[in-house]
Amino acid sequence: MDKRESKLPSLHLADSGFLFDPYTGLTYGLNETGAAILRWLREGADAAKAAKLLAEEYDVPPETAEADMNEFYDQLSQQGLLWAR
Repeated sequence: MDKRESKLPSLHLADSGFLFDPYTGLTYGLNETGAAILRWLREGADAAKAAKLLAEEYDVPPETAEADMNEFYDQLSQQGLLWAR
Protein backbone atom coordinates (compact mmCIF):
# COMPACT_ATOMS: atom_id res chain seq x y z
CA MET A 1 0.00 0.00 0.00
CA ASP A 2 1.25 3.45 -0.91
CA LYS A 3 2.24 5.59 2.13
CA ARG A 4 -0.05 8.42 1.06
CA GLU A 5 -2.92 5.95 0.67
CA SER A 6 -2.68 4.97 4.34
CA LYS A 7 -2.81 8.62 5.46
CA LEU A 8 -6.53 9.16 4.80
CA PRO A 9 -7.86 7.14 7.77
CA SER A 10 -5.48 8.88 10.18
CA LEU A 11 -6.64 12.41 9.35
CA HIS A 12 -8.71 13.94 12.15
CA LEU A 13 -11.88 15.69 10.99
CA ALA A 14 -14.02 17.62 13.46
CA ASP A 15 -17.73 18.23 12.90
CA SER A 16 -16.88 21.89 12.43
CA GLY A 17 -14.77 21.08 9.35
CA PHE A 18 -11.44 21.46 11.12
CA LEU A 19 -8.99 18.95 9.63
CA PHE A 20 -5.75 17.93 11.31
CA ASP A 21 -2.95 15.98 9.64
CA PRO A 22 -1.04 14.23 12.45
CA TYR A 23 1.87 13.42 10.12
CA THR A 24 2.71 17.05 9.40
CA GLY A 25 0.94 18.90 12.20
CA LEU A 26 -0.84 21.03 9.60
CA THR A 27 -4.46 22.05 10.00
CA TYR A 28 -7.04 22.93 7.38
CA GLY A 29 -10.49 24.45 7.45
CA LEU A 30 -13.08 22.73 5.28
CA ASN A 31 -16.51 24.02 4.41
CA GLU A 32 -19.58 21.81 4.86
CA THR A 33 -19.32 20.18 1.44
CA GLY A 34 -15.58 19.62 1.71
CA ALA A 35 -16.04 17.95 5.08
CA ALA A 36 -18.82 15.75 3.67
CA ILE A 37 -16.63 14.69 0.73
CA LEU A 38 -13.73 13.87 3.01
CA ARG A 39 -16.01 11.80 5.28
CA TRP A 40 -17.30 9.83 2.26
CA LEU A 41 -13.77 9.19 1.04
CA ARG A 42 -12.76 8.01 4.50
CA GLU A 43 -15.77 5.67 4.50
CA GLY A 44 -14.45 4.04 1.33
CA ALA A 45 -16.14 5.97 -1.47
CA ASP A 46 -14.07 6.62 -4.54
CA ALA A 47 -14.19 9.99 -6.33
CA ALA A 48 -17.06 8.91 -8.62
CA LYS A 49 -19.18 7.69 -5.70
CA ALA A 50 -18.43 10.84 -3.69
CA ALA A 51 -19.53 12.98 -6.66
CA LYS A 52 -22.80 11.00 -6.85
CA LEU A 53 -23.38 11.48 -3.12
CA LEU A 54 -22.57 15.18 -3.46
CA ALA A 55 -25.18 15.57 -6.23
CA GLU A 56 -27.80 13.77 -4.15
CA GLU A 57 -27.05 15.44 -0.81
CA TYR A 58 -26.82 19.00 -2.13
CA ASP A 59 -29.29 18.71 -5.02
CA VAL A 60 -26.86 19.84 -7.71
CA PRO A 61 -26.58 18.53 -11.29
CA PRO A 62 -24.33 15.46 -11.56
CA GLU A 63 -21.89 17.23 -13.89
CA THR A 64 -21.50 20.10 -11.40
CA ALA A 65 -20.92 17.66 -8.54
CA GLU A 66 -18.35 15.76 -10.60
CA ALA A 67 -16.45 18.94 -11.51
CA ASP A 68 -16.50 20.16 -7.90
CA MET A 69 -15.43 16.74 -6.63
CA ASN A 70 -12.53 16.58 -9.09
CA GLU A 71 -11.34 20.05 -8.11
CA PHE A 72 -11.52 19.26 -4.38
CA TYR A 73 -9.84 15.88 -4.85
CA ASP A 74 -7.01 17.54 -6.76
CA GLN A 75 -6.61 20.13 -3.99
CA LEU A 76 -6.39 17.37 -1.37
CA SER A 77 -3.83 15.55 -3.52
CA GLN A 78 -1.72 18.70 -3.96
CA GLN A 79 -1.64 19.12 -0.18
CA GLY A 80 -0.48 15.52 0.21
CA LEU A 81 -3.68 14.49 1.98
CA LEU A 82 -4.72 12.00 -0.72
CA TRP A 83 -2.87 9.98 -3.29
CA ALA A 84 -2.94 11.22 -6.87
CA ARG A 85 -5.41 9.50 -9.15
